[in-house]
Amino acid sequence: MTDPEKPKIFAIGEHGTQLPEITEVMADASDNLDRWIIEQRELVRKKYYSDFDVTPQPGLQEMDFGTGGKIYFKTFIRSEQTKHGPKESHEVFCVDVNEDNQPMGFAYAVKREAPGYYRGPLVDMSWTEPGYGRQGLGLRRLVALNQICHMLYSQDLESGRFLDMRDDASEIRAWKSLVESGLAVKTTRGYRFVP
Repeated sequence: MTDPEKPKIFAIGEHGTQLPEITEVMADASDNLDRWIIEQRELVRKKYYSDFDVTPQPGLQEMDFGTGGKIYFKTFIRSEQTKHGPKESHEVFCVDVNEDNQPMGFAYAVKREAPGYYRGPLVDMSWTEPGYGRQGLGLRRLVALNQICHMLYSQDLESGRFLDMRDDASEIRAWKSLVESGLAVKTTRGYRFVP
């Protein structure tokens, strides 16, 4: 159950949003952290999907929000067998953590490489851990994922096919907030950040 009295950790200001810079986590400091993020991704894979494998790629980035915690980004190659044959996709996984490095939420965007598929990047999943709801974290992850997708792919992030279209769904509230602030637009497939 969420506490409606909790202050927002993240909100879009009247002039849009200013995010911290995405920085590379140094190799010697990231070994344990890198392994921990890979373990988190594997737990998510087992919990929600079991029909594909993910292979971690070198490098680890972070976005430091000071007292609001950090978002860590790790890229993976996703391999899966479909009715059309093998398919490979690029995935950006993010872990949203508080000051004590405890997870507050997770998200990932997928950029498809197989012919016949929309190539994205698309939000494949985003969720907030219990106790952290209604604090702007889902919104923060979307804006941060868009920024790293620009860095990696030079493309705008889209809402993806798993968007819960109920008016009261947290995903819809986040995307509508982005549209109201001028950061995203409604499309025939859902929503997309504007360049």
